[in-house]
Amino acid sequence: MAATNAQRLLIIDDEPDIGARVVAIATGLGIEARAVSNQYEFKYVYNFFKPTIVCLDVEMTGAGAIPLITWIKDVPATPSPKVILTAERPEILRTAKSLAEYVGLTVVALVETPAAPEALHEVLASAVLER
Repeated sequence: MAATNAQRLLIIDDEPDIGARVVAIATGLGIEARAVSNQYEFKYVYNFFKPTIVCLDVEMTGAGAIPLITWIKDVPATPSPKVILTAERPEILRTAKSLAEYVGLTVVALVETPAAPEALHEVLASAVLER
């Protein structure tokens, strides 16, 4: 089990190379990180990893990560993580942010993709500092 005071990032993206890139950036910032590519893996890893930050690709193939927004809020006995949302279209990001905030999650960043590594670094560094 991960240490309770450490920052832990769980990213879901259907493109494994993007997940790996974000994990590398997070690790460089001292954040323990895991990447998954589907909702089933996300739910499994979420339950034992207990992320403090989640990064959700809301335009993934299929349903995207939208159903995970309400699922995260309903996980019993787990503090809700800070949320980073990613998508290519700004209108999708705004809609996902509205839903996340409606169910009581804290959205700390919206990232239009593709994003430069420097931008991802800045977003992750800021998320760690966000209270």
